[in-house]
Amino acid sequence: MPKEIQLSLILLLGYLVGTINGGYLLVKFRKKQDIREQFSGNAGARNVYRVMGKYGFIGTILIDGLKTIGIYLVINYYFPDWTMAKIIVFIGVFLGHCFPVFLGFRGGMGVVVYLASTLLILPFAIVILVAVTLLVYAIFRNKTLAGLLGMACIPVTSFYSPLSISWTYYFAGILLAILAFYVIPRNKKKEGTDLVE
Repeated sequence: MPKEIQLSLILLLGYLVGTINGGYLLVKFRKKQDIREQFSGNAGARNVYRVMGKYGFIGTILIDGLKTIGIYLVINYYFPDWTMAKIIVFIGVFLGHCFPVFLGFRGGMGVVVYLASTLLILPFAIVILVAVTLLVYAIFRNKTLAGLLGMACIPVTSFYSPLSISWTYYFAGILLAILAFYVIPRNKKKEGTDLVE
């Protein structure tokens, strides 16, 4: 089978897995509500916290993180040396999480997917992210700024790591997508922005 077709199928598989939205499922199952109709209207962990508290928040992160890890392990098993296949499946999961066809293309922000993929590929970057986030928050007391600067450390760390440059493009691209799709539009509307959506 040509690689182009394989990558297309991997992207589709990642997308379908990504549409499994932890926040939507938890709130629908426990509260019989549509999380997208509550508070910020986002189907992410922070909005679930507003509806279900800390257990809903943790449950959403676990579901969204585990779906990312699970599909990566499958792809890595069949294509251990094919970097592009792993990048493509992560992109698919991100798109499925943010724009799930079964939920009217209204999902979460994809931050958990982004961080889970970082944990798998470049775990040291998570340490740097946490350190920078805490430092920036201690200085400026701004969650959004702290989160963004912390996440911005991921592509920078990737660039200086032994990883293929393709991973740097991936990490930078997903971060820019989060900014373009969610953070910038919300700030223009002067709404609060939570980075665990």
